[in-house]
Amino acid sequence: MIRALFHVVSLGLTCLWGLSSASADRLHIAYATNFNPVIEHLAPLFEAETGHELVLSAGSSGSLYAQIRQGAPYDVFLSADMQRPQRLIDDHEALGDHPVIYARGALVLWSARPGVDIQAELIEGRVRRLALANPDLAPYGRAAHQVLARLQPDPPSQQRQLTAQNVGQVFAMVATQSAQTGFIARSQWMGLDTTRSGSAWPVPQTLHDPIHQGGVILARSDATDAAAEFLMFLIRDDIQAEIQSLGYATHAPGPAE
Repeated sequence: MIRALFHVVSLGLTCLWGLSSASADRLHIAYATNFNPVIEHLAPLFEAETGHELVLSAGSSGSLYAQIRQGAPYDVFLSADMQRPQRLIDDHEALGDHPVIYARGALVLWSARPGVDIQAELIEGRVRRLALANPDLAPYGRAAHQVLARLQPDPPSQQRQLTAQNVGQVFAMVATQSAQTGFIARSQWMGLDTTRSGSAWPVPQTLHDPIHQGGVILARSDATDAAAEFLMFLIRDDIQAEIQSLGYATHAPGPAE
């Protein structure tokens, strides 16, 4: 936590810590779709605690990154990877030296069909319609492809992969049974009790690269003090415990090294 504090201080906002904002701000938060169940839970807590208003925009990390490059008026970008926030920093479109790691993602293979051994079904190549997020846009999609490469080095010819923009769309495809099975974020599966119907396999994290999710304050923001408050809120110990309870991996390690 101390390391995270020092990192945010390095954003050039040192004078803000320990002070309440003089007035409430409206913050535009662009966040990766996998974080939707969590941010819907945390946003009212942050607003009640600070008086700031959050305006939320969800999408794939790649799509949001493209919008930011085109001048979208966001204050904070919560990506599902570290690379895109770091590129914004390197190009002076975001503040600081490194993104803040606000969460570490986890995958679940999910089917709306109850009582199915979907792990065996996947390994044996019996999934005819398998939904995955686009690996070029969504880090969860890239992780899903890594899992498949390890479990199915030679995918069966009858397996049809359905590509979605993000894990939100994958979830919808599986929920409506447009796809038999799909790789979603564990946070989505845990978001509501009703989403835990069907069959699920929590994917071992040894089967894919870590999904470190990075957040940055955008340089064009007119509310950098409130934006910094929001990032500090996300990496606070009690909030990290909430994030973990909602489907993410163990306590996020703070700023990237």
